[in-house]
Amino acid sequence: MPIRITTSATPLYMGAARRFARAADALDNRAKFDVEGEPLRTQRSHELIETAVAAVALSHSAVEAVLNELFEERDHFDQAVWFKDLEPKTSLRLSQAWSDSIEKLNPIDKAKVALAIADCDRRSSRCAAQSASDAW
Repeated sequence: MPIRITTSATPLYMGAARRFARAADALDNRAKFDVEGEPLRTQRSHELIETAVAAVALSHSAVEAVLNELFEERDHFDQAVWFKDLEPKTSLRLSQAWSDSIEKLNPIDKAKVALAIADCDRRSSRCAAQSASDAW
């Protein structure tokens, strides 16, 4: 069963990223570009770059926000609130990993740690004794 995200920050970043991506797509119109004169082409090109950069930056923020929330949920709540279908033992291990300075990692490495912890918990109870920092 897929895990539902019920936090407030992540959907906000996702929605903003989606809006900027759609705006960039609308600006990236070859037919309009071909009929516009030079000043408008330059303006459209700059708007397209700025809008695409905003979409990428907000997408990055959304990914990092959901990862941070995944690791931190147990610090805020005694039970699953943001990730209702996440196994309690996995949630607890993610929280312990956050305490082991995972918060300083980039989103790609945070995701690798989260996946290692979830995979370990899914495969075997032997992993329960493994420290969070060993998971990555």
